[in-house]
Amino acid sequence: MALASSLSSAQVALTRQAAEIGMVAQQAQAQQQMVQMLTDSTQQMQAAPGPGKATQVDLTV
Repeated sequence: MALASSLSSAQVALTRQAAEIGMVAQQAQAQQQMVQMLTDSTQQMQAAPGPGKATQVDLTV
């Protein structure tokens, strides 16, 4: 009986750890998406002509 109860508590601990790992993985994925959004917006800002940047005009007809 002691073996069954220790196995049961080990299973509970493993289940809890798995849930925590899942939450950490979700947080990491959310952070990665935020970084990607920031990277995209930074690239767009760099591509957009700002004050002091020469704008290229396409003169081909």
